[in-house]
Amino acid sequence: MAEHVQKSLESTLPELEELEKSGIYSKEEIRVIVKKRRRLEYRLLRRPARVADYLRAIQYEVNLDLLRRHRMKSHGVSSKSRDAERGITARLHVLFQRALKKFKGNIRLWLQYIEFCKRVHHHHTLGKLYGKVLALHPRNSGLWVMAAKHQLEEEKNPLAARSLLQRAIRINDQCKELWLEYFKMELLHVDQVRRGCI
Repeated sequence: MAEHVQKSLESTLPELEELEKSGIYSKEEIRVIVKKRRRLEYRLLRRPARVADYLRAIQYEVNLDLLRRHRMKSHGVSSKSRDAERGITARLHVLFQRALKKFKGNIRLWLQYIEFCKRVHHHHTLGKLYGKVLALHPRNSGLWVMAAKHQLEEEKNPLAARSLLQRAIRINDQCKELWLEYFKMELLHVDQVRRGCI
């Protein structure tokens, strides 16, 4: 267990060194960050695992990123290599994936990961994520609607959005919400075609 924690902490060293060099965090703050990450990592590895521990670790990384962004802006610092930004984003992806591997049934956790991917503009990851969550939760009409809206609005792919909603309706044929969204999407698509937007 200790070896896994140490390896995880060592992978964050380049981003922390960059943050220290640029004056975003002091040496003491870096020490506190490492100590807190170590404590959180040990909690994630204990048996039985708890969703709350993953959410706590995710929230800590999000807060750390917000503080980093605020300090960079207030100090007028612009990072050239972006190791810190990529490192924190990658760490958050890993934390979400580890949590979802253990708690596949937790819809709230899936939704938080979806929102995170939207916020950091990882649309490729988002497409795969919708596929995974829909395979696990095919009866959740809200997830189908979100996936179709993503295809329509972000990916600009009305055919994929239509296909998703048609599949959702085949699985959940009595769901009025899905039928309503399907008709809305079709009307929107017809309007866009009529105006020459597509």
